[in-house]
Amino acid sequence: MEDKSNQQKRLKALRSEILEIKKELNTLNTEKEKWFEKKESQKHEIADAITKIKSLKGSKDKISDEIKELKNERDKYNKEVQLLIKSYKDLLKKKKEFLDKSDMGEDPNQLMTQIENIEKKIETEVLPFKKEQTLMKQLKSLKNSLVKVAGIKEIIDSIRLISKKIAETKDKAQEYHNKLKTVFVNNKDSYSEFMELTKVITVLKKDQENSFNKFIEYKKKFAKVNESLKQKLLESKGIQEELGIIKKDRKGTRNKKIKEKLRKRTEEVEEKLKTGQKLTTEDLLIFQESNPKDVDD
Repeated sequence: MEDKSNQQKRLKALRSEILEIKKELNTLNTEKEKWFEKKESQKHEIADAITKIKSLKGSKDKISDEIKELKNERDKYNKEVQLLIKSYKDLLKKKKEFLDKSDMGEDPNQLMTQIENIEKKIETEVLPFKKEQTLMKQLKSLKNSLVKVAGIKEIIDSIRLISKKIAETKDKAQEYHNKLKTVFVNNKDSYSEFMELTKVITVLKKDQENSFNKFIEYKKKFAKVNESLKQKLLESKGIQEELGIIKKDRKGTRNKKIKEKLRKRTEEVEEKLKTGQKLTTEDLLIFQESNPKDVDD
């Protein structure tokens, strides 16, 4: 067993170390709790962002269905335009072949245009009789010329019909295309918010993982230092118990010495009494303490 002085020095050092360890533990606990709270806060932020993105996704899915439907309609009409253009080109080819074979002096289109103009003039204008007769003769002559190329009239009518159909179908395709543009413009902000929230969630998840790792790091450090504190406290307790034993032993030894001294002084006083020697005040006090009691520190 170490002597009292060394034990007391060690105990003093231990108390200082324990105080420092407790300070370190408080610091580590503060850091640990800080990262835990940050992790939990980020967890709630992620949950809120996910709730928002789910709501936006519902709207986005609905918009996507609408966009898909509009695209299908637009593409359907564009495809129809392509087919009509092909038919139109085929009819133009037939017309050319017919004209090449018939050796016509005038283009049937021009004939029909002239006929339409004359008919319109006769129907809408007030003409002198002679002028009207002249136009009627001219109209008859033009129609007779057109009869000669009656086979091409059907082709020309089909060309005109397809040309009109192409224009109408193009208008339909453009109508759906415009609707698509409107949907995109009206939902641009929602889409941007959706993409931004997606990025935010990715960043938050990464930050939360970092916060969790920091929390675990400080938790381990706290546990390690706390274990060190337990060891120091156990050692301190052991030394205090040893010092208690030392103190008790020393107290017993001192009391024993006092008792022995009093016993000897008592014998001396008794001897004086036997021999009739004069007793001093100190002798009388010692005689009264013939049964000495333990004396405290």
